[in-house]
Amino acid sequence: MYGRIFSSMFDGTLYGHWEALVTMQQLIVLATPDGFVDMTPKAIAARTGIPLEIIEKGLKVLSDPDPYTRTPGEEGRRIVLMDGHRPWGWVLVNHEKYKNHRDMDTVRAQTRERVRKHRELQRGVTLGNAPKRHTDSDSDSDSKTPLSPAKPATGQIPYQAIVDRYHEAMTALAKVREITPKRRTLIRSAWQASQDRRCIDFWKQYFEECAEDPFFNGTGPYSNGHENWRPTFDYLVKTDTVTKVYE
Repeated sequence: MYGRIFSSMFDGTLYGHWEALVTMQQLIVLATPDGFVDMTPKAIAARTGIPLEIIEKGLKVLSDPDPYTRTPGEEGRRIVLMDGHRPWGWVLVNHEKYKNHRDMDTVRAQTRERVRKHRELQRGVTLGNAPKRHTDSDSDSDSKTPLSPAKPATGQIPYQAIVDRYHEAMTALAKVREITPKRRTLIRSAWQASQDRRCIDFWKQYFEECAEDPFFNGTGPYSNGHENWRPTFDYLVKTDTVTKVYE
């Protein structure tokens, strides 16, 4: 068995509870594909080599409610008992969420590869379609005209496809009901700001990156005076916002 540990574990409200961090790591490794650890504390200690007192302290913290958790549900508990009639055997509450995160890494790697191949193809098309330099025996110049990246016409910008990628990734944010002239302007500005952005795979990956960031996916927390603020499609497709996330 193996499991993947996310660095966000060390930045959240488990900070300072090292026993809980150590115990959670062991539970992730021992869990079934569905997130169950059907073992007693003694069995966990024996299997992992971690002293029983550390495992028991960690289980206590992980089982307690946490009002500051990033993910709602079960009052912020990281683990809950599998059965109410026995004091051992747990379910990892956020197992499915982090399992999906792990799978998204594979998706992003595949997306990056598609984007790379797309860019190579675009470069090949650009070079292949470039006008041939006419040589004249009477000419004393051998300078070459530099090739410029092909800029798609406004009508070629896939407005609806970009909105669709937003809906697929940003499920917690408000839906886009209409592609207004203002939104077309925002999309067009961000699309044309860089050659890298003139590809629908870029926008798929961009919104997937936003979906993993608490600030951009709407889970917060947000600063005082802005508790009710949430990102919108218009905010996310602003050129400056795209640049910040992209860089």
